[in-house]
Amino acid sequence: MQLHGLHHITLVTADARRNVDFYTRVLGLRLVKKTVNFDDPGSYHLYYGTEDARPGSLVTFFEWPGASPGRPGIGGTHHFALTVADRDALLRWKRRLTDLGIAVRGPYDRTYFTSIYFRDPDGQVVEIATKGPGFTVDEPLEALGTTVQTPPAEHAKGTRDQAAIEAETWPEPVPAITDAMRLDAGMHHLSAISADIERTHAFFGDLLGLRRVKMTSNYDDPGSAHGYWGERYSQMLWMRPSGSASCCSVQAACLAASIGSPS
Repeated sequence: MQLHGLHHITLVTADARRNVDFYTRVLGLRLVKKTVNFDDPGSYHLYYGTEDARPGSLVTFFEWPGASPGRPGIGGTHHFALTVADRDALLRWKRRLTDLGIAVRGPYDRTYFTSIYFRDPDGQVVEIATKGPGFTVDEPLEALGTTVQTPPAEHAKGTRDQAAIEAETWPEPVPAITDAMRLDAGMHHLSAISADIERTHAFFGDLLGLRRVKMTSNYDDPGSAHGYWGERYSQMLWMRPSGSASCCSVQAACLAASIGSPS
């Protein structure tokens, strides 16, 4: 009995129609299921994922009309990330989203991958992250997650070249999602918030058996610990908190781990 990473994440939207338009038309995800919340039959439950709706690719939403914005904090998620092939595809996404009037931050070099960040219509932070270069760039495979890796100064907030980062984009308009841009590799990771990183490891590592694959610091808050648990590109990341989370729109209702054989 082994957990192989994330199965799906469930979030909350205040408007299902607006949510579907954003995740299908803007991001190009497939709406693979529209049903009702089994625990709240009066509300919709939307599922987005790959063509085969495989575990690890699914992002789902409950619709709670009129829900007030949630608040990230202890026990809650900060953002989730979708996977793209490489940096060129990432820059194409930045240009496409920017041209659609969506504010984009990045691309940020996180050493193990490169990312951009933006918000969906409910205010949920969404990240698009590249597959590589991967977690073995600064420690061998057999030693992953055993020692703390310090973020390079040129990648950390306060010492990175923010003006150059924000200026970098694809040189031409990207009116349509190309094959190279498709977000069909599934979820890259989700980032959540913990009050105690070692207690988090005792739960996800010791109790649930997920491998800790990296110990580092938050590149955007170098004073806080940042741990990675999971398999392949389906990771759970935990950061230092500030207050408790409240679950409404912009906050996750739940996350699920996969126990099937990894694909």
